[in-house]
Amino acid sequence: MKFTAALLALFLAFQNAVAEPVSIDGDFSDWDHEHLVAIDPAGDAEGAFDVTRVWLQTHGTIVFLRFDTGRVLNIQSGPREEGTLRFRFTREKDGRAAELDIRGRSVRLIEASGGSTDLGWYAAGYRSAPTYANSEFELRIDLSVIGAGPGDRIKLSISGSDELDEPVRFELTEAQQTTTDADPTLDRAPGTVLRIASLNTWRNGMVDPERAAPLLRLLSGAAPDVIMLQEEYNTSNADVKAAIESRFEGEWNTVKVRDNVISSRMPLVQLTSLDDSYVAAVANHDDLGEILLICVHKKCCGAIGTEEDTRRINQTRAIIQTIDLARARFGDDIPVVLAGDWNLVGSRSPLDMLTSPVGPDLRHIDARHLTTRDVYTWFAPNSAFAPGMLDLAAVDSESARSQAFLVDTRKMPPALLEGSGMRPEDSDASDHLLLVIDLVR
Repeated sequence: MKFTAALLALFLAFQNAVAEPVSIDGDFSDWDHEHLVAIDPAGDAEGAFDVTRVWLQTHGTIVFLRFDTGRVLNIQSGPREEGTLRFRFTREKDGRAAELDIRGRSVRLIEASGGSTDLGWYAAGYRSAPTYANSEFELRIDLSVIGAGPGDRIKLSISGSDELDEPVRFELTEAQQTTTDADPTLDRAPGTVLRIASLNTWRNGMVDPERAAPLLRLLSGAAPDVIMLQEEYNTSNADVKAAIESRFEGEWNTVKVRDNVISSRMPLVQLTSLDDSYVAAVANHDDLGEILLICVHKKCCGAIGTEEDTRRINQTRAIIQTIDLARARFGDDIPVVLAGDWNLVGSRSPLDMLTSPVGPDLRHIDARHLTTRDVYTWFAPNSAFAPGMLDLAAVDSESARSQAFLVDTRKMPPALLEGSGMRPEDSDASDHLLLVIDLVR
């Protein structure tokens, strides 16, 4: 579609009026029709990515982009023959550009002379969503990495599997005043009867001589009633129990399957796991009575339709069987809390299966960073993979009045850190963030 001068003027005027930037979370309801900046014919792609619509917003030097792909796929992983999609943002006054190559898993600074430098996802302020396969995605990039600032004219071009007939041109404007959220807090939501903290400790963190202390500070700062851990592969049940009790008062009951751990002061009755991707236990709560707790770490990696994706689906079937058996044994109204590292990097099927009304009818709880609206739960600075939402929580429909949040100590204000006993560097101890769930009644 040719980007007419009238449409550009309307788009820029709207940008000046925007006060709240979109959230990169895979929910597109915060995009308006006015953000649509390009339309491209369907069926003209040379690879799997057939872009027909592009939306764009700016907030200072940050550019937010939404686009469709013509079919359900993963933007970071997939067969080589599907090709890739590249977004190049060029500052018109000097030709410097930032180029995102989504299947190439790179973001590069490209000089007008043609030389290039790898920037890395984090330097470029890159986020994308959803992490699972979809036919529509959103992303953000901070163009300050190419020296751009308010007033600079930017040209966006798309190449690879598909391209636009004409580049999209826009101007970076001053960041607008945004609405102010309440000060971040680790306090429990009003009416909370149970708090669960879930954390992938990254390769036996509970017994790591350097990382155990910061991981335990994270957990104790959240003050949970239940702790769920993943990746405690080579740690014994006794060692995990000892580590937790070294930081928390009293005795903690602990159950473990492979790398998954559930620990609580409440009595726990461990249930039989139908595979080793999860551990399940029934706790006896003073107010709730019996409650089903499931800590999960599903198969990693792959993309939609791969062997890894099929494995995650089969692991989900096993969890559903365990939920059905627990409901038959303890009653259909037993509260259910399922949390952990879902590795939802292929299809969305595992989440759909668990939330289906004809299945367990669980509800996914939206969890965001305490200090931002980000939803990613995993990142590794030296990885080719961009930040992603791998850790999730779901509860039964009767427990739907719940809240969840993600803790990144590197972004928390000093007063909040001091009050919790956490330190700024504590989140460096794992490549996953602490997920906290409050069950409200």
